[in-house]
Amino acid sequence: MRKITIDKAAEGMVLAKPLKKADGQVLLGEGGRLSPRVITRLNEWEIDIIFVEGEPESPDEEECAVGMRIDTASLEEICATIDQRFKYVADHIVMKKIIRGLKEHFLRKYNANVSGQTDDQDSSK
Repeated sequence: MRKITIDKAAEGMVLAKPLKKADGQVLLGEGGRLSPRVITRLNEWEIDIIFVEGEPESPDEEECAVGMRIDTASLEEICATIDQRFKYVADHIVMKKIIRGLKEHFLRKYNANVSGQTDDQDSSK
């Protein structure tokens, strides 16, 4: 399995992992073959990174997550979704820490996108 940026995607490549939205909806299933139309769609969906079949170029490639650009509207939507999903346990002390951690994670991703960093360059991890 190889992790590649979308600009390196080529017709005929096969997805090694399904592409999912933040809410878990599958955009394109594992084993899906890339076509010019699919690659255009990936750009429209603001997918930055995909996993395709093949040997990784570096040892830690397999452990990285599929990346999506996060804009201000997406960040607000993500935080609202987190609040909604955890609303029944939000007062529990441990869950408060988990919720805060999730929001901080997505805020770091947003800040990295704004500053032009990749997740690999994010020194706050």
